[in-house]
Amino acid sequence: TYRELSKATFSLRSLRAADVDLRLAVDRWLSLPGDVHDVKLHLRLTDGRLEVPIEANMAGVAMSGNLLVDGSLETPRFRVALGTRDSPLGGLAELLAGARGMQGHLGRFSLELSAEGDQGSELMTSLDVRLALAGGRLTYGNVDGGRPVEFGLDQFEVALPAHKPLRGSARGTLLRQPFVMSLSGGTLERVMQDERSPVDLRIRSGSVRAALSGIAAAPTDTSGPEVSFDISADRTDDVARWLGIPAGASARVGLRGKASMTANDWALQGLLLRVGKSTVRVDASSIAAQTPPLRLRVDAEHIDAGELQSLVPQRPGKPAAAAGPGRPVLEIPILPKGIDLGDADVQIRVARIGGTALDPRDIAFDGRIRDGAMQPSSFSAVIADIPFRGAVSLDMRGAEPQSSLWLSAGDIDV
Repeated sequence: TYRELSKATFSLRSLRAADVDLRLAVDRWLSLPGDVHDVKLHLRLTDGRLEVPIEANMAGVAMSGNLLVDGSLETPRFRVALGTRDSPLGGLAELLAGARGMQGHLGRFSLELSAEGDQGSELMTSLDVRLALAGGRLTYGNVDGGRPVEFGLDQFEVALPAHKPLRGSARGTLLRQPFVMSLSGGTLERVMQDERSPVDLRIRSGSVRAALSGIAAAPTDTSGPEVSFDISADRTDDVARWLGIPAGASARVGLRGKASMTANDWALQGLLLRVGKSTVRVDASSIAAQTPPLRLRVDAEHIDAGELQSLVPQRPGKPAAAAGPGRPVLEIPILPKGIDLGDADVQIRVARIGGTALDPRDIAFDGRIRDGAMQPSSFSAVIADIPFRGAVSLDMRGAEPQSSLWLSAGDIDV
């Protein structure tokens, strides 16, 4: 690993002391990260210069390339280049980026590492990493209970120069909708030592503009990634395919907030959604150790009824199966798993809904959902200047849905 190599005490200058010509075949290489097998090497060392053509299967992908170490120079140099063409993705995404559940096919992939110095610490501090791929036809979400989501990478490049921050760019499609992306992050040395990195991601697709910034980190029991995001589009229609809302809407849309997650929990804070004249604020969290795990709060000053109707998600053609039969699930096409609402406390407060003759206002709902069924949950509202109060229960788990409604109203002038 990076830390182990940084502490290694070998000397590349010592290569000057020997000449070698050796062919080596290794069935499985256990000391390297990932699943590396069927390795073929031809080591040729002359006058301190080591050249090694390489063939190997890495994480299920047949790779080839070469390694060059020049210990004859005053400052020794190291370089390794590996690549493949027309290959399955295999486990490369998990090996290189920790991304599980990705599958697909690569038109071209290349990885280059170069450094200079005599010992491990010098090599690691000068390490330069370049990764590129093209012609990627991929899916993510290939996990238990998930729904594969289609995306493509026509071009993807990442550079981590020595002592400089990460820079990357991509051009591709998500659910067949084109996008371009730019990426920046921390230096390789800090990423490897801290196992956390600042990240800034920018995406453009049609009129959609998305900016995400924060900390990228592998989720643990106590910490994980934290990002702020700001997404806007001139037309709701431009995000319809990704969010599963009906096509054809033309209202401007904006979404911003903060998100964080650990291995078992996640939270959305200060989520502000604007669609045309409507503004909704959402706070949500899912904490495995609490009962219920999901808590959701929705507040709105004004909602336009027509705009609200335009946001009702369309059910994806092949729903995710993680929640179980009869449980309420919010499904969004770009998410491989639906958001299970089967055990949740939901609070909704709406000051006014416009665009209807009944002029609903002062709307409040406190929902209690347990094991997929909504227990008696209170609500109140003023409709046509008449205050209403009541409670509702709903159970759709059985073959025949069951529902109960209790309702009372103030003085009604008929």
